Amino acid sequence: MGKKVIVRSLKTTSLKEAQYRRIGALAEVHSWFDSARSAPNDWSTPTNILHAAQYARGQIEAGEGAENDVLENWEHGVTEALYRDQVSDEQFNAMQMGRRIIQGEKVSMLSDCIDAHIEEIKSRVIPQTVNARKRRLKQFKDKVKDMAIGALTRRQVGAYVSEVLIPLDRSVKTKQDTLADLKAFGSWCVERGYLESNPFAGQKITDTKRGTIEKTQAKRRAWTDTELKQLMESLPEKGVLRPVTLIGMYSGMRLNEICELEVGNIFADEPVPYFDLVEGKTESSIRRVPIHSEILPLVKTLVEKSRDNYLISGLKPGGENKRRGQSVSKRFGYHVRKHVTEDKRLVFHSLRKSFLEKLEDAGVPINIAESIVGHRRQSMSYGLYSQGVSLQKLATSVRKVKYRI
Repeated sequence: MGKKVIVRSLKTTSLKEAQYRRIGALAEVHSWFDSARSAPNDWSTPTNILHAAQYARGQIEAGEGAENDVLENWEHGVTEALYRDQVSDEQFNAMQMGRRIIQGEKVSMLSDCIDAHIEEIKSRVIPQTVNARKRRLKQFKDKVKDMAIGALTRRQVGAYVSEVLIPLDRSVKTKQDTLADLKAFGSWCVERGYLESNPFAGQKITDTKRGTIEKTQAKRRAWTDTELKQLMESLPEKGVLRPVTLIGMYSGMRLNEICELEVGNIFADEPVPYFDLVEGKTESSIRRVPIHSEILPLVKTLVEKSRDNYLISGLKPGGENKRRGQSVSKRFGYHVRKHVTEDKRLVFHSLRKSFLEKLEDAGVPINIAESIVGHRRQSMSYGLYSQGVSLQKLATSVRKVKYRI
């Protein structure tokens, strides 16, 4: 309990009254002994220290001890620990925070902040992103253990990055995305007043492994004309696979961009026909994509026959984000593996790579090419118009895309 002698005033000058009152005082002291025996007494980690402080505060609120007495015992325990043990910065910070907990200050736990953060971002972030961040934050919490958010230090974060995240058998991008989620959470904690500074800031993930031919060959690649010819010959005339493949080949659009296109955003009868993409995964995804002459008749037919106001009719949303392209992606992958090739580097997104290669072969400047496909390194196509890049110029570049199939 942090004391060698416990003194209680019986608040009387009468010996007889004192003998009567001492029974209650002794009962109180013995109840303290019982509480002390069952209380957390392991101060070896910051988490244990905070648990001990929360337990002590619970004793006060239950009327089992006076706040001044409990606080005095706490300070004595801190002094003893500092004298006896080599206390880390994390432990010392936890001791300081424990004092505030005993004094009744409301201290937010890491788990509470994670729950509040996830609840807040739900309204502005797609479900897939929310679930990924929730999973990554939980993994971090499980490793460092639940603790008062204010006791979280850069050393603990650094240890997590170097001992857990970097050795993880995942791609560098996955590790970087994980760290980005942790940094976003830390920034949110600062903005909401839970932290004075972001302990995740400045942490980095770098790929220290040497490049190898195996790593290069494992990356997704573009389709060759021969492979595209084989693909088109194998696709059924009916269904959605053929039209989405052709549109992807001649526009460079992402699969879900094609599947989410509404009839009202297709201007096929304009002097320069184009798709008007008004929403996307990044700011640069918002753009106008000229409709290639090779697919213009197909697009007009799809618009005329649309049954649900979408260019590609009859698709059911699926996956965490309820995307209309979810099932198409699976069907496309299954068809390619069964009828064309087992090469897993060839996916629908490879059509986008093929489109960019055709633009490059035709000598189209990189800024024009990237504005057409909505690459994240370029600003919106609308913004590029003010720099002299007109829809007509974009269309001229798109018309240069030709396949020998």
